[in-house]
Amino acid sequence: MTENNKIRTLLIRVSVFIIGIILLPFFILPMTVGIIHTGTVVGTIACIVFILFSIFTDKIISGVKFLWKNIFMKIVLLSVAVFVVLGIIFVITMSLFMIFSAGDKPDGTEDAVVVLGCKVNGESPSLMLRKRIEKAYEYSLENPDVIIIASGGKGRDEGISEAECIKRELVSMGVDEKRILTEDKSTDTYENLENTLSLIKKENPEIAIVTDGFHQFRAGLICDDMGIEKTSLSAKTPLFLLPSYIVREWFGLAEQIFLK
Repeated sequence: MTENNKIRTLLIRVSVFIIGIILLPFFILPMTVGIIHTGTVVGTIACIVFILFSIFTDKIISGVKFLWKNIFMKIVLLSVAVFVVLGIIFVITMSLFMIFSAGDKPDGTEDAVVVLGCKVNGESPSLMLRKRIEKAYEYSLENPDVIIIASGGKGRDEGISEAECIKRELVSMGVDEKRILTEDKSTDTYENLENTLSLIKKENPEIAIVTDGFHQFRAGLICDDMGIEKTSLSAKTPLFLLPSYIVREWFGLAEQIFLK
């Protein structure tokens, strides 16, 4: 190996190690407060793999070279490489769509603003749900004639439904209770919007969806399937939660696109 190649390899190893070390807390910290999902688990594993790869690069390369001599293992390695490349292309493409979709802002002509539910701690909104409620409240002040639909069922570890929590918080902020409809039976985004559609009782309605920015694109895909015209009211996601939820959203998008 030439001196330039050695330097290049070292830079790659150091870069991968730094990325793993920097991102790892963003996936571990949410789990320490009970937020455990696909994003936190997969993200943690990926960061550990990055760190181990940077430490044992030489041994890993030697192992790959050894396996490459076997025709069956060569096919396996090529398959893994293709899968990884396609996966990288997918997450980059989806991330760009997520960014663009989050900026599709409403103009106040919507038939309703729909607040998608999120975790409720007892009877109090989680941090992410509170951000969504605050965003809906801002919209309600600017558009006093638009109805608000609070959407979200009650999980096993929740004291009240997400819809009821959203409604209570908005009413406590001064929003007229008569403006708020609740949909408290849904368990996922698809059901959120399907049940919401029955409340609006209008063919091809236009709605503004209040959710986190990373979630707007998937919500938009579901709206397209249902014939709903949608704009985005994106709540600000707490920074320490953002990486893990983005990873989780990649899996949600894969399921939405390839399995539904």
